[in-house]
Amino acid sequence: MPTGDALTAELWGCLLGLKRAWECGFRSIVLKSDSQEALSLVQMENTDLHEEFALISEIKNMMQQNWKVTLQYIERDMNRRADLLAKHGLAAGKGLQLFGPDAMDSPAVGHGGLVFYAVLYCFV
Repeated sequence: MPTGDALTAELWGCLLGLKRAWECGFRSIVLKSDSQEALSLVQMENTDLHEEFALISEIKNMMQQNWKVTLQYIERDMNRRADLLAKHGLAAGKGLQLFGPDAMDSPAVGHGGLVFYAVLYCFV
């Protein structure tokens, strides 16, 4: 995965999260992002001229698999889970970090019994 800007990192997070959910057998998911731009790009019909065209196309292809993917924008301020995962990722170092439900076992965050996987790539 190449390094890049925040949008590229967000798109990679979407793609890798979708792939992980598919591999785990989930067939109805909510893909949440605090990037309205990333969510808009994966919903746009024509992104041929975007510099991340290949990445966006791969996300769209994943979304067209035999499953239900709902996109949801989540305010950055309200996204405490992402903040906690970012802190875990920075502590773990550079590279792809996969976190399961146990990463959310914090009194401040708690996962409420939900299965939760997140993907984070740290640019260190």
